[in-house]
Amino acid sequence: MQHTTLQTTAIHGLHDASDRAMVFPSLFGGTMNFKPFVGIAALTILSACSSEKEHDVQYYLDHPTERAAKIEECVNNPGKLDSTVNCVNAKEAQVRQEFSSKNKGMPSIRSN
Repeated sequence: MQHTTLQTTAIHGLHDASDRAMVFPSLFGGTMNFKPFVGIAALTILSACSSEKEHDVQYYLDHPTERAAKIEECVNNPGKLDSTVNCVNAKEAQVRQEFSSKNKGMPSIRSN
């Protein structure tokens, strides 16, 4: 009884490079269409390159207007932006500012 390459592979496993090349020609020496991979690579590179400059916590402490705008933007789209560098840093700056000893607007937690 003759077996096809796939049946033989399923029965006996992949023994050598020639078996693998017959079953997976695009991975082991066969011709391969690289267009999908080029497209995926381009999308990955473009998504990694954000047009927005990253700011640290100190920047947002020094620029309260930008901090408020960034926090509002993050709150309006948390699924996409909540874990981005600028959202995390703006929120951290807000927490530090609110709990700073220099902040005279903080209510006292001591009872009178």
